[in-house]
Amino acid sequence: MRQADPPSPGLAWPLLETLADALGAVLLRKDAQGRYLSLNAAGARALGLDDAAAAWGRDDAALLPADRAERLARAEQGAAPGMPTHPLLIDLGPPGAPATYLSARLRLDPPAADGTALVGLWLDARGQQRAEQALRQTLAQFEALQQAHEQLSRAVQPRALAEEPVPGLHPPAQFDANLRREADLSQREHREFALVLIEPDALPPEGPPAAERRGLVEALGRLLRDSTRAMDTPCRLDGERHALLMSGCGLAAAHKRMEGLRRACASQIVVAGDQALHFSVSIGIAVFPISATSTQALLDAARTALQAAQAQGGNQVVLASIPFAG
Repeated sequence: MRQADPPSPGLAWPLLETLADALGAVLLRKDAQGRYLSLNAAGARALGLDDAAAAWGRDDAALLPADRAERLARAEQGAAPGMPTHPLLIDLGPPGAPATYLSARLRLDPPAADGTALVGLWLDARGQQRAEQALRQTLAQFEALQQAHEQLSRAVQPRALAEEPVPGLHPPAQFDANLRREADLSQREHREFALVLIEPDALPPEGPPAAERRGLVEALGRLLRDSTRAMDTPCRLDGERHALLMSGCGLAAAHKRMEGLRRACASQIVVAGDQALHFSVSIGIAVFPISATSTQALLDAARTALQAAQAQGGNQVVLASIPFAG
């Protein structure tokens, strides 16, 4: 026998039920004993009822299996009077095909004139879950591709490095890719990295001819390789210029370490032909994102700093200027 209709909450409630049905949302009212005063059509489907009227005057224990009724009761007990609860995920539907709803509730104390003590709104969360699952799958595929690329790079890199005049330095062809990778990593992890450009200073006119400067350049490459950390990337660029990508390194730390490299070069003795030579280097340092926020601008800043070191007579370490907006 059908239960008598509960007290009407007024014209606004049927309109809200219509809107909730159009959105596929569950809208419900309960009295202080947890009995349904009203339930829209979407709510009836969520509870597995043929008709929303079947819920009137009954509680969840009379409509649902004991375990689901208990979960709903525990969720509703956490509702503080006058304050909406934090959204909570609730699984309803058959065990083989559960439907997940995002549920929020508002408890009234004292109850309203029509007996309403609890108002609930549930949103179907299955579409969001499907989107999150698709996103997770896409991220997993991207990570798999990235791992495959890194494995290929590790397989090819030792052979490429072994062909360099100074083993352990990355060749010029890899510099741009190394710079972009370091910039991407620093952006994701919100940390700095330094780009250093290093070039041997010109020797006096009585020095060795250009064809015999190879030993000088190789000495610089060895000093650079041996003075860097495992996470740094030393590179040989065109001509005699070298570069160093210093991961997670700020201006002060980069300057201190490059001062050490400058002093090591100045104390190094290189044999060129029948001459024993000392040589010096000019060094320019730029730091991402302090000196610049793009790889090209960072490279330009490091070049400008290197040119400033050379203009001061060489054997200098110069930091790139820091731009100030406005």
